Amino acid sequence: MRFGLLGPLSLRTPEGRAIRPARRKERQLLAILLMRANRFVGVDDLLGLLWDAECVPVSAQANLQTYVAHCRRAMGDDGARIETGERSYRLRADPGDIDHLAFEDLVSRGFQASAAGDPAQAARLLDEALGLWRGDTVAEGLVLPVDLQPELNRLTELRLSAQAESLAARLDLGQAREVAAELVPLIGREPLRERLWELLMLARYRDGRQADALAAYEEARARLDQELGVLPGAGLRDLHQRILRADPALAVSSGPMRNASTPVPRQLPREATAFTGRRTEADQVLAALSRPGSPVVVIDGLGGVGKTSLAVHAAHRIADRFPDGQLYLDLHGYSDATPMPPIEALTRLLRSLGATGDQVPDDVAEATGQLRTRLSGQRVLLVLDNAGSADQVVPLLPVSPGSAAVVTSRDRLGSVLARHGGVRLPLVELSPAEAQTLLTEIAGADRVAADPAGAAELARLCGHLPLALRVAAANLALHPTWSVEHYLGLLREGSLAALAVDGDAAVRATLHLSYTRLDPAAGRLFRLLGVVVGPDVSADAAAVLAESGTPGVRTLLDRLCAANLLQESSPHRYSMHDLVREYARELATEDPESAYARERLAGWYVTVSAAAVRTAYPITQRLPDAGEWADRSPLAFADLPAAQIWLDAELPNLVALVHDAAERGPRPLAWRLGDLLRCHFLPRAPILEWRAVAVAALAAAEQEADRWGEASACLSLAGVARRQARYAEAVEILHRTISVAGEIGWLNCQAAAYNNLGVVHLELTRPQEASAALRTAAELFRQLGDEPGEALALGNLGGPYQDLGLLRESIQLARRELSSAPKTPHMGNSLSNMASSHRMLGEYDVALAQAQDALDQAYAGGNNWSVPTVLEVLASIHRDRGDLATAQEQAQQAVTLATDRGYGRTAVESRVTLGTILAMRGDYAAAVEEHERALTLLSGAHSARVRLLALVGLAEAYRGLGRYAEARSRAEEALADARRHQLRLVEADAAKVLARIHADLGEPAAAEYRRLQEKI
Repeated sequence: MRFGLLGPLSLRTPEGRAIRPARRKERQLLAILLMRANRFVGVDDLLGLLWDAECVPVSAQANLQTYVAHCRRAMGDDGARIETGERSYRLRADPGDIDHLAFEDLVSRGFQASAAGDPAQAARLLDEALGLWRGDTVAEGLVLPVDLQPELNRLTELRLSAQAESLAARLDLGQAREVAAELVPLIGREPLRERLWELLMLARYRDGRQADALAAYEEARARLDQELGVLPGAGLRDLHQRILRADPALAVSSGPMRNASTPVPRQLPREATAFTGRRTEADQVLAALSRPGSPVVVIDGLGGVGKTSLAVHAAHRIADRFPDGQLYLDLHGYSDATPMPPIEALTRLLRSLGATGDQVPDDVAEATGQLRTRLSGQRVLLVLDNAGSADQVVPLLPVSPGSAAVVTSRDRLGSVLARHGGVRLPLVELSPAEAQTLLTEIAGADRVAADPAGAAELARLCGHLPLALRVAAANLALHPTWSVEHYLGLLREGSLAALAVDGDAAVRATLHLSYTRLDPAAGRLFRLLGVVVGPDVSADAAAVLAESGTPGVRTLLDRLCAANLLQESSPHRYSMHDLVREYARELATEDPESAYARERLAGWYVTVSAAAVRTAYPITQRLPDAGEWADRSPLAFADLPAAQIWLDAELPNLVALVHDAAERGPRPLAWRLGDLLRCHFLPRAPILEWRAVAVAALAAAEQEADRWGEASACLSLAGVARRQARYAEAVEILHRTISVAGEIGWLNCQAAAYNNLGVVHLELTRPQEASAALRTAAELFRQLGDEPGEALALGNLGGPYQDLGLLRESIQLARRELSSAPKTPHMGNSLSNMASSHRMLGEYDVALAQAQDALDQAYAGGNNWSVPTVLEVLASIHRDRGDLATAQEQAQQAVTLATDRGYGRTAVESRVTLGTILAMRGDYAAAVEEHERALTLLSGAHSARVRLLALVGLAEAYRGLGRYAEARSRAEEALADARRHQLRLVEADAAKVLARIHADLGEPAAAEYRRLQEKI
């Protein structure tokens, strides 16, 4: 018998005869059983589903039995497919007999063919799958229970994904014209699906209709703005740019488009050695992950049962099906560390997918949305390990087809299963046979075969838990002369034979015996590893604990790994299972040496961090070295990349150390390490860690009443506020920094704070205040003999000078900076500022050469944050020279780069520049759209200068459209505000537009505004 749910409910005999149960409830019952085919559904669940929100009648159970009997009778010989279990029913069927299961299988194979680069096979399989649909909805005409809605939604979403993937495959087969024709009605039904717009643009482009392809982008942008108030995603914007520049790669299939600068993340930990048993469970995980859509698998069970090992093993086996990356994250849900908050988890995942610090929102909802956007159209596998609650997990789960997640937890996470239609895999202890096999793999077949009864007893004492068994077997392997009976005797001597088969107790029993049998040096290291507060430890750090050289400590680390007390999670980096870490920390609290070891390790982290910071950020202001943490670093760094690599690798440990020092002491460590991390945070802007470290450092300094620590932490906290455009807060904190630094005579900190204050005033369009602060900073740096600092302040001073119309003075400052100081990463900014001033003076050739030099320096120095800024300057120069095509291309690149990297103000400025270029090309409607979008994106905290330039540009665009009343209103508003802010050049631009408006209208005021423009 064939069953159909993809459309009206359908039952057909092998001869093709249709069967229709008489009662609505009977049809609903069959639909429910088909949706959960081959799984027993409890009677209570069926009663709740069938009567849904209605009051379940007293006769409901009897009615259900009647419905089942009627369905069996109607199905004839196939009625036996409805099987009775213990207060439950199941409809047994092969996947090929039920259309929605056949559909999912075909789609899965189609997606795999597409990923393997076989578009013909992909199109055939996907079209066959789509042909199984006989209507628009599942079980069309039946009202199904709301509890089934997530599954119904998943099937609908999968159908749309299959349609898109089929069209993409046919596009790769050269059917551009046909695909474009099919996409138009599909987009009409689903206008907010950006993947469909991308396919339409590409199809039209490959059909030789470049203008129509660009028109599709504009239509998509308008629909997204109108319906959702959002910009097109990165995929659409990137394709738009590639079409604009006629990228030759678009002429042929190139697969999913990806930012080439972002490496594919491969974060899976190493697999456990001698992974044994769990074959059935591993196959279940793989089967669940192979389902179409965005499958989620939750593996739950008690500590030590092997959840992580299974998840990692399965992830490695299926990794090739997720070519866009495999991400791993330990959520610390059940460790002694604080469970990872969702915003921190989201931040780490987004960074792994290429987001920079400025791009990551500090709001959970916004970050969740950004993660889903980045995963859209990608095939990424997430392994979310050690989850403590559903709230911790839900924001991290993928929702777009193609990606998948494996979650491990000691909790069942029922709401994750309910909300995402996930598959639960409860993991229990190993069977006696599997436990025996694991002991054999590690301890050796001869040992186990010599005493099978003893091995069985050992497995029982270990609770049949993989972690405990591994530790016990490793102990036997390390002592070849021991028999199983001898090992059991040692357990009995330790009074452990009476342990109940409880997870933690069984693990502790084997841990204790393994620890007591270590040689003294390895035992001491294991004990001292209990003082580590971060997630892992390097071999170098372990050597500090052991007070030995790195080569020597690696021997001890290898012994601990052999005893299964430690895992080498990546080359020369080591971590512990949560239960092992808890045991090590208990041992450390009983060891008097642990306090000295903790202090020794902390000092090492500070001194090595200081060496890395001096190498990577030599001109950044920081606290003077303290006596006990002076420059005695055992590690040296050859260059900037080497230092940054070390800081990135150790960042989780360093952040954890700051928090630990702030809570337990020594508190000076918190602000000293926080001060060093500020130097690393400045160019990278990982807002979450930065703010947490600065707050902890400030709290520690205040508790100790240390003014140096307070000034340093305030300087750091102000940097966070500035990066988040919280300018009023930044001003307040910087004034406090200046005051505290002045009291203690720390002129370097004062100078840095004045420089930052000037930049913030510039952001707030306060050119006079900005100039005063920056001149003070330059003078303080001069007194200190700090040439790079003075050059930085002078370079920044060029900004307010431009706002005040002092263009020649701005150029002189930039030249002074470039000639008087050694080359620094800030030199490109000075060149860019100088180029802008020359442009405003009409000296375009000089401006163009300087801007191009600035762009070359930005690329060569890896200063990605400055690239879109320089591109905007170049676009403005080409615009003023009359090369509008080049200007538009570079302005659009600036908009795309700044938006993708989260540089809000630069993105808005670039959009304003793009709007002026579009107006000059006569596309006034598009210009209006760009300027209005810029004004929408601007918050009250952003630069008034940018807002006023947008108003001037909008006025000019409205003039081009003949909307003179609106044009005059915007221009007059810009003129009045420019006068109030003393923005002379913007005032002149506003007067120029007003003169044109009045001239168009034949009004005498035109001459007045021309005179005002010339006067300015």
